[in-house]
Amino acid sequence: MFRMVRLVGGALGLVLLLVSNPAAAELKASDWAAWVNLMPPGPKSFFVVGSVTVSNLGQVPVLKPGNPGINPKILILDLTVEQKPGQWPMPVIPREARYEIKDYKGNYSQVTIRSGSSSITIDVQEVH
Repeated sequence: MFRMVRLVGGALGLVLLLVSNPAAAELKASDWAAWVNLMPPGPKSFFVVGSVTVSNLGQVPVLKPGNPGINPKILILDLTVEQKPGQWPMPVIPREARYEIKDYKGNYSQVTIRSGSSSITIDVQEVH
């Protein structure tokens, strides 16, 4: 189901673009951080958080594991925005995107966050 139709003018006339998830088409995200919580008593836990600008209060940023890459020490996460059903006020606001692994047993040194054709790679910090 398509949620938005966009007309784009150009030298060849108008082009109709159908965007199935308009929020994911132009995501603005910043302030990414990833860390492993090693503080006692345990167990270890893993977190990735960032700020994503959404265009209405019913949009929720979601981080989900993507296809694994060639380096097992880099976690790949896909960033999307899910639209809750209903009518929502439309202020443009930042919302937190969050991914957690409780009882973490991995060994990630970096996280790559992908959204459409853009990506960013950040280092994983350790909290003692």
